[in-house]
Amino acid sequence: MKLIEIAQRLGPKVEAGVDHLENEVRGG
Repeated sequence: MKLIEIAQRLGPKVEAGVDHLENEVRGG
């Protein structure tokens, strides 16, 4: 299971936080 899939179950605030984290990781 992907992090974003877990976040979607927890709610929009968490999903947005995870999306931001993934962008940070990809951006270096």
